Amino acid sequence: MINFRELRNQLKMNKCKNVMVLYSVDYYSIKTIIEHLKKYIEVPELNISYLNDVDNMKQIINACETLPFISKKRLVLLKSDFLESDIKDKNNLLKDISKYIPNVPDTTNLILYSFQKDKRENVSKNKKLLKLEKSGASVVISLKNNSYEVRTLIHDFCEKYNLKLVKDVENFIVANSGNNLDFILNDLNKLRFMDELSIENIKKAFSNLNEQDIFDFTEAISNKDGLTSLEILNSLTQKGETPIGILFMLIRQFKLLFYAKVSIEKKVISEDFAKKNKLHPYVGKIIYSQSENFTLKQLQSYLSICIKYELKFKTTGASMVDLEMLLSLLI
Repeated sequence: MINFRELRNQLKMNKCKNVMVLYSVDYYSIKTIIEHLKKYIEVPELNISYLNDVDNMKQIINACETLPFISKKRLVLLKSDFLESDIKDKNNLLKDISKYIPNVPDTTNLILYSFQKDKRENVSKNKKLLKLEKSGASVVISLKNNSYEVRTLIHDFCEKYNLKLVKDVENFIVANSGNNLDFILNDLNKLRFMDELSIENIKKAFSNLNEQDIFDFTEAISNKDGLTSLEILNSLTQKGETPIGILFMLIRQFKLLFYAKVSIEKKVISEDFAKKNKLHPYVGKIIYSQSENFTLKQLQSYLSICIKYELKFKTTGASMVDLEMLLSLLI
């Protein structure tokens, strides 16, 4: 397995395989590497096939074995939800694709892409990915320490919008951001409207600095996983979050999960939910997925408990012990 930085280097040296699996915690990494690929293999749009919701191998083979038109290469992009750890491969696509990989024509670049929902997943032991790698595909994964990619994203963004960040501000964003580049890009857009690009202003405006931790926090609560919940709580406090700040993030997240449950019942798609709540589409998808771990009654109960603690925190103050007591009620 290689990471996205290594893949970009392979593309520059024209050494990449013609079958790749992109397994990322964010959409931005997949999108940018596909743009790099288009550039390096010089493939026009008419030679690109976008395969979504594929339910049989014939569709994939037909796309791969169609000859390129006025070009040396074709690009086939296959959205591969069946690679996600919690999704069953009902159509046996993993087995069929693994057998087909050695036969993919040299004129075709087949790209499978999927999302790593759990950042704590040990990707090196993912049996689905290992099966594809054993068949000859190049498997590209996100690094757990993604500081290089975060810094690159910041530099590219600032160059695009002619923004200047002092090193201390850049280091602060890198140190306090997770691995999900979608979240980071969403917050970087706020830089364009700031009068002063200072750490203090970024602390106020960047609501998503610890958003991935909050996703993990609520997931641990849904699983009644007290140990992981405490680890995330300690991580948030070490990053400088105050008890009342953590509580506000929890309340916001439980509200979003509640709205997501209601929206799902009303047959609202995740993209419309995200747009209405001013979220990145990928974030909306994650919230929709995570809401399945809760009932409406549970979320109402959690919100009621949190709001009671909010009143307590505002009147008598808050400490780490208070947060741990709140956590014990939620789990």
